[in-house]
Amino acid sequence: MAEFLWWQALLIGALFFALGWGAARIDMRHVIRARSELPRGFLEALRWLLQGNRERALEALLPVADAHPETVALQNAVAALLRERGEFERAIAIHQRLLARDALSAGERLELTAELAQDFHRAGWLDRAEAHYRALLGTERDAWARQALLAIYQVERAWEQCLALLDSAAPGSLVAAPLLATHWHCEQAVAAMAREAWDEAERHLDAAQSYGASANSVRPLLLRAEWLLAQGRSEEALPLWQEIEHRQPAALALVVPLWLSHLDASTMPQALRQLRRWLRRHPELDVWDRYVDCELAHGDAALAMRRCFWGLQAAPSLFAVAAYLRVLPAQLPSAWLPALERVRGVVEAHLARAARYRCRQCGFAARRHHWHCPACGGWETFPPIRELSASA
Repeated sequence: MAEFLWWQALLIGALFFALGWGAARIDMRHVIRARSELPRGFLEALRWLLQGNRERALEALLPVADAHPETVALQNAVAALLRERGEFERAIAIHQRLLARDALSAGERLELTAELAQDFHRAGWLDRAEAHYRALLGTERDAWARQALLAIYQVERAWEQCLALLDSAAPGSLVAAPLLATHWHCEQAVAAMAREAWDEAERHLDAAQSYGASANSVRPLLLRAEWLLAQGRSEEALPLWQEIEHRQPAALALVVPLWLSHLDASTMPQALRQLRRWLRRHPELDVWDRYVDCELAHGDAALAMRRCFWGLQAAPSLFAVAAYLRVLPAQLPSAWLPALERVRGVVEAHLARAARYRCRQCGFAARRHHWHCPACGGWETFPPIRELSASA
């Protein structure tokens, strides 16, 4: 009996070994056959994509796509690569052809609509892009489509449409919504003030301040003060600027030129006293040139020289040097003045060439301060202090 059980176990083991060996052979043949049937161009395109070479990947995929026009994912990938290469019309044609098919799942149709919207957007056909983005509102691509629409409307300065999109969005779905709403109302307030539509400007400023408080933005305060100055109510603007100093002292650099441009000779001494206080508390402010002009015209040249010298010690900068050189001639012998003027000319020429406001987000440099970066579209990405370009 024991002998019979031994032989039985041996036979069963041999049978399982044979079955496992056969299964392995079948699986290996299947893998080899599948690999041989996979288009060579697809594997080559994958290799180029992994190496970051999209041009070569596209060239490898094009014949594969021609041979397999029924594969939605493959055709979509080719169209996306064509769009990246700038061949927008070919990408649009592929996506439109795919969307015309009846046998598409809801997910495929949604994805293709999004791809076609990007095709039109990148090609500059904003009206068609807008229509396709709007077709995605209320779907799982809602937030993405809203952000794309906002990018279009901001280029077109369609602030009312921006606000309508924001108001109808799900809470928290749009990034930095309070900051965006603040500036959209500010832009409309600026346009209203240019037309001297003071009541309309005030409505937008009220809305901007309600959003700006949560966004910690000082622009509504600056515009409110400008609105008051334009109506001859300069005494009401000072508390707003004091609030700006409390929130963001560096923004006083944007206040001073505006304020001084609205004052007459009778109110200039009061403004000068306030300007001295600001510079004593914040010597890094980029307003030393304005201070010197004001002090020389309405104050004390010797005091201006002492303050500029102190400013150089407290917050050394080429801006403070230029201001110091402007008040120094009054304290030097006349024989030194020609040499001093040459030095001053060199410093001021360098500042005119090199001093720029620079976007924190993309590095774009500009001669004047922007609330909306012309390059990257970011809001409040320009600090109110100029920098010196190393390349100038």
